[in-house]
Amino acid sequence: MGLIIMKKKNFIYVFRVEDRDKLLALGYQLLKSDDSQGMYIFENLGLVKFSINDMKFVLTDTLTF
Repeated sequence: MGLIIMKKKNFIYVFRVEDRDKLLALGYQLLKSDDSQGMYIFENLGLVKFSINDMKFVLTDTLTF
């Protein structure tokens, strides 16, 4: 297998309050929240402090308002 290089995405989306709280506890900055939609957007500084097994999330360059 070869090495996979991924470009850093600017934002992290999570969809549960528990996941939002985990990222806040890890020091990530919450940019936007929509409790009615269950959507929380954080700035991705490129410092991975959590495992993909810890929570469901989406990395993207798109910021919704």
